[in-house]
Amino acid sequence: MDGVKSFGQWLKQRRKALDLTQADLARQVGCAVVTLQKIEAGTRRSSIQIARRLGDALALAADEHTAFVRLARAEPHHFPISLPAPLTPLIGRTADVAAVRERLLRADVRLLTLVGPPGIGKTQLAIHAAIKPLDDAPALPPQRERQLGSVSYFRNGTTFVALAPIRDSALVVAAIAQALGVKEIAGQLLIESLKYMLCARHTLLLLDNFEQVVAAAPLIAELLVAAPGLKILVTSRIPLHISGEQQFMVQPLELSDPNALPDIATLMHTAAVDLFVQRAQAVQADFVLSDANARDIAEICVRLDGLPLAIELAAARIKLFTPQALLARLDRRFALLTDGPCDLPARQRTLRNAVAWSYELLSPGERTLFRRLGVFVGGLTIEAAEAVCGGWELGVGSWGSDAADPTPFSQLPAPILDGLAALFDQSLLQRGVGVDGVPRFMMLETIRAYAIEQLETSGEVEALRRRHADYFLALAEAAEPEFHGPEQRRWLARLEVEHDNLRAALAWALDRMEIELGLRLAGALYWFWYTHSHFGEGRAWLARLLSSAGIRGIATGVRVKALNAAGSLAFKQGDIAGGEALFDVSLALARRVGNKQDIARVLNLRGNIANDQGEYAQALVLSEESLRLYREADDTWGMATSLWNLGRARQSQGIYDQATALYHESLMLWQEQGDKRGIAFALNQLGLVALYKGDYDQASVLSEKSLILFRELGDNWGIAWSLHQLGLVAQHQSNCEQATALIEEGLALFQTLGDKRYCALSLSVLGNIARDQGDCTRAQTYYMESLALGWELGLKELVAWCLEGLAAVAGVLGHLERAARLFGAEEALRAAIGAPLSPTDRATNARAVVAARDQLEEAAFTAAWAEGQAMPLDQAIAEAQSLIREPAAPIRKPALSDDATYLIPDAQWERIVPLLLPAPTKRTGRARMDDRQAMTAIFYALGTGCSWKALPRALGAPSTINDRFRAWRAAGVFERLWQAGMLTEAMARRIGLAQYALDA
Repeated sequence: MDGVKSFGQWLKQRRKALDLTQADLARQVGCAVVTLQKIEAGTRRSSIQIARRLGDALALAADEHTAFVRLARAEPHHFPISLPAPLTPLIGRTADVAAVRERLLRADVRLLTLVGPPGIGKTQLAIHAAIKPLDDAPALPPQRERQLGSVSYFRNGTTFVALAPIRDSALVVAAIAQALGVKEIAGQLLIESLKYMLCARHTLLLLDNFEQVVAAAPLIAELLVAAPGLKILVTSRIPLHISGEQQFMVQPLELSDPNALPDIATLMHTAAVDLFVQRAQAVQADFVLSDANARDIAEICVRLDGLPLAIELAAARIKLFTPQALLARLDRRFALLTDGPCDLPARQRTLRNAVAWSYELLSPGERTLFRRLGVFVGGLTIEAAEAVCGGWELGVGSWGSDAADPTPFSQLPAPILDGLAALFDQSLLQRGVGVDGVPRFMMLETIRAYAIEQLETSGEVEALRRRHADYFLALAEAAEPEFHGPEQRRWLARLEVEHDNLRAALAWALDRMEIELGLRLAGALYWFWYTHSHFGEGRAWLARLLSSAGIRGIATGVRVKALNAAGSLAFKQGDIAGGEALFDVSLALARRVGNKQDIARVLNLRGNIANDQGEYAQALVLSEESLRLYREADDTWGMATSLWNLGRARQSQGIYDQATALYHESLMLWQEQGDKRGIAFALNQLGLVALYKGDYDQASVLSEKSLILFRELGDNWGIAWSLHQLGLVAQHQSNCEQATALIEEGLALFQTLGDKRYCALSLSVLGNIARDQGDCTRAQTYYMESLALGWELGLKELVAWCLEGLAAVAGVLGHLERAARLFGAEEALRAAIGAPLSPTDRATNARAVVAARDQLEEAAFTAAWAEGQAMPLDQAIAEAQSLIREPAAPIRKPALSDDATYLIPDAQWERIVPLLLPAPTKRTGRARMDDRQAMTAIFYALGTGCSWKALPRALGAPSTINDRFRAWRAAGVFERLWQAGMLTEAMARRIGLAQYALDA
């Protein structure tokens, strides 16, 4: 064994130290020289008699003889183990046990420290890693064995040393000696006796709970130097910080997200849940994990940070409380989680004692910092710790009450930094990496709860909460101007990381009636909430603050800003009336004080609402006035938003060149500022104009660029919007499968965000896709849902889209008069709001109108159309909604001619004849009748979906019709009929799938 001193090696060294040859020693012992040679070589074990004589010959003290003989007689494969026998299985630590064992096997690992917070399960992990003889582990591949070194087991056993009862580090050596059976020898230090005993042994020591005697770490280093075959496994909340130490950070148990639970079988294999269930069954045998309690149990485990001790104590309470009742009491966890097994140490019988044990080991300054850090929720930076916890008035900046003025934020005070490092070392803080690699510290919630208790006891809690709120107000207000510049991604990410702290500051402001501070903070966070799609949360905070009794006397500018934010978020969630009411109040206040930027902001927001409601003329007036005021105030970002709004209005009016120019102007301003979100907005709208003009490639490129920017910013609403637009492009390119996937992905995000407006828009597009696929039932369902939402929200252009879609569906289903009325109502609505169809949508609409018109007498169609145009909008909507209650009408066949043959009507046939190739020749009337009769049969088959064989016999022989269909298909006749609007989408789809024959 490389580098390990065996008994034979030790014997040889001792013999030479006494200046004895092998022959000399053999003669004194009374054995053959070859016997002594084999003992020193390690190929022969000494007999008891020879071992005793060796002890005499080597001048060992009398009280050392027993240990010496035991050492000389040690069996090569004997594994004396002195470890506590676990009474319960170790759950969720299989990988950790394997990892610890593997590191212990490595030749280069002499000291391994398991480090972690109180209650994490360090002791049990160490015992289970050491309790199984390591040579019983599965054999390793030769290459791995070489990597680990030649040491693969502990020939002289494993010994457990319980250090928890000891507080005096001077007693650590005595505790180890006692566990190993080493006695004190007169005139010799105990540590020397230990070294002597261990120097020739290959032993594992498990030193449990080292944190309170960490001053004894140098003594551990001495033992490791003196005994090359010794390895030490330590459990501690604090590393030993000696040479050669390797640390293993023990992590909390695996958790499941209560908001995204797997099935019960999978959940039961989640470590934290499995532990809870098994420990609960120990006190209540019939307890089971079920659909009814799964969410509560998962939430309990999350709230308890995955700490095994806390979870076991909670599970023991299951005989008194249901999981739901237990979860409700976790705010008082220290009073609840008591009554652990009486055979455990006192520090492990209650959750409070487990954390208090660590707290009591801190220095006074570390205790002060620890409890003050409890004011942070979700973590902190060094800068935040300095600003909130430091400073002369709290006596922490230099760890004394006589300290000078607080250190500036730009400098890192060594005491605060050292204190954070000390708390991290003692496992009371966890360390992570924040935005741009900035170090970030976190407390487990259980440990933070104890810190808050101590903070409240100290009497400092109010001062610390105010400083916390002031710090995060300053952070939010520093971030606000950066939201529209090149650093917006970094600042948005920083606020997202600090979201829990921001919530805590807002809650404190409300609780202490610090309404102005709360409104300033909420106003500064508006763009963060908006961009990261926290619409509902931001709106709720603003509503509580604005409705507070403390609102009186607040500065007008602060109120206007908060009202604008609340109104915009209300509008985003589809509460148009609520948003307008807030904007009315805001505009009145802004005009009263004459602040141009505030007035412009409100006007721009009102213009946005007018755009969505189809009030384009009003939108233009509001946005133009807003633009004028922003220009007077020299507000570049405001100018860009007003120009963008003006572009939307012109786009909706079908004035695409003006819309494009306005979007480009806003894009240029946003690019000057480096505002990626603004750039993404402009690109997406330019993509929409390209789509409406039929330039699908350009539309796709611009929408993809926008999506990339929104993803970079973490803007979920923008991501959904770009996906929606890419879905529109795919739909116009007849890629129905891709279009459906994109629209549905966007819709799921809009639903999560609570954006009713874009949910309604997405449903209408899904209706269009289903209609293109010939699925009238699904299309009708989507249109109905979209229409109901659009009507509720006052989205008039969306209502027009839904009326057009339902009119087309009515035509396919045979409700031709209703189709004509709905087409007429849609045309009247578009004329009223000034929102014409785009060129691409106009062609689709024309085909649907022609398909219905051609199956109905012209006079009847014209009358129904006029009736729809004259309908009040609510009546037209009722007409559309009644469609779902009626079955499909019988399919209308072409009109009968005088000779009783089904034929295409004269007016329709006259439009078809010029599209036939070759052009009709001077054939007989009968020959022309053959073409017309064949086309009638084909139209009938395409419209109904029937085969040639199922056609009425009067239309001709199936083989003849099929031949004519093939010839016309090959000559491109049907493509021309489609372009002329003579075929419906369903008919065109059937041609595409027919492969030149319909079940001939």
